[in-house]
Amino acid sequence: GGSYIQAGHAATATTEDRNQEVWTFGLAYAFDNVELAANYLTGEGYFRPDGSRRYIDSYNALGFGATYQWFPGLRTAADAVFFDRNRADTGKNNVGHVLMLSQKMSF
Repeated sequence: GGSYIQAGHAATATTEDRNQEVWTFGLAYAFDNVELAANYLTGEGYFRPDGSRRYIDSYNALGFGATYQWFPGLRTAADAVFFDRNRADTGKNNVGHVLMLSQKMSF
């Protein structure tokens, strides 16, 4: 699956004329007791972290996930997301990752 958002000048001031858009792509595959997934997001636009307006020149996130069902009612999952956010006006980059493991038991 995938999506595209063109936000235009939504929620911007008249002096804020830069592009605001987001693209997403994802896929998933399941076989036997295993499910695998991957997704990608890229975008640019304005945000307001502390009341001031700032522009993100590029935001990229790449995610991977896997789930294994041991037997009905017991499932283990692992997810990883890697992201990179860039601001050309300050040269600041924010690079990071999120890793998560989970165990679900239902009865």
